[in-house]
Amino acid sequence: MERVTIEPDEAVRYAPGTAELRGAKDDIMTDTPQPIFEEDPFDPFDEGSIKITVVDRDGVEHTLAALDGWRVMEVIRDWGLPIKAECGGACACGTCHVYVDPEWMDQLPPPTDEEMDQLDQIFEVQENSRLACQILTAENLEGLRLTLAPGSELDG
Repeated sequence: MERVTIEPDEAVRYAPGTAELRGAKDDIMTDTPQPIFEEDPFDPFDEGSIKITVVDRDGVEHTLAALDGWRVMEVIRDWGLPIKAECGGACACGTCHVYVDPEWMDQLPPPTDEEMDQLDQIFEVQENSRLACQILTAENLEGLRLTLAPGSELDG
């Protein structure tokens, strides 16, 4: 599928016969549409999102918006940061290993026996090591800060 970028004030041609479906007078839109709302009512990140900070392996900080109840691993992956996460969140691989900033460790629920078993099988584990798939975002974790650990990077 070809990607097309449309610049403001550029004419857009729609498929013939669809004008009435869009409430338009013709099949060409020349005016830049004005938003009805200041915020998109269908965008879950407009309000109520939780922000977490992830430091990648190059030391670059990324502030990511997340919805309440999502796995931190999913947030990292879905925002395009390089995290392997091979098992997709089943706590079966250890490839979403992260280091949680020490001041946040007491805010997180303790790791389960399954998570501890996986951490026992990976390298470079520290006292603040956790699997990102086992951390769920919540309001009390606003500002959570963690670093991607070695071994969680994508192959390639």
